Amino acid sequence: MKQATSASFPILSDSGKTVSKAYGVYDLLGDEVAAPSVFFLSKEQVIGYYIGTNIGDRVETSEILKVLREYAVKG
Repeated sequence: MKQATSASFPILSDSGKTVSKAYGVYDLLGDEVAAPSVFFLSKEQVIGYYIGTNIGDRVETSEILKVLREYAVKG
């Protein structure tokens, strides 16, 4: 995923549902899929996260970039 997007950081694609189950977002909405969610992780901790309340509730790209920029300044 990192190469496909030319990102300078790792991006996880969870096709096996292992991570979504571990983070408690798989079938959260009772639809047997992962709830729309974004987790921001450093090597040490979860920096932040967003979990949607319905299948269309997705965080805006601008908000993701804002969190990443803020962390880059603090980190």
